[in-house]
Amino acid sequence: MILDLHFHNLVKNPNDYDSFERLFIQKERLLETLNFCRKNHLKRLEIVHGIGDGILQRMVLDVLQSQTGLDFYNKEILHHQSGAVMVEFH
Repeated sequence: MILDLHFHNLVKNPNDYDSFERLFIQKERLLETLNFCRKNHLKRLEIVHGIGDGILQRMVLDVLQSQTGLDFYNKEILHHQSGAVMVEFH
């Protein structure tokens, strides 16, 4: 499964939200998707956060570090500057 957290993929009118609202919605979508993967016994999730200024990437890593029952690694190991993280559920 792939979750693309680029904001224009999450809402209809991205310009209607300020930066705090954007990050909140992205975090909620990430948590919902992690729960969905666990509930449906999915083994892998690719999270696309992009390469921007790093705020979204930091939030994704903070959320993943707070979770149990999963491992994750930066896809940059495999593809230089991919802007994505691969999650594997136990």
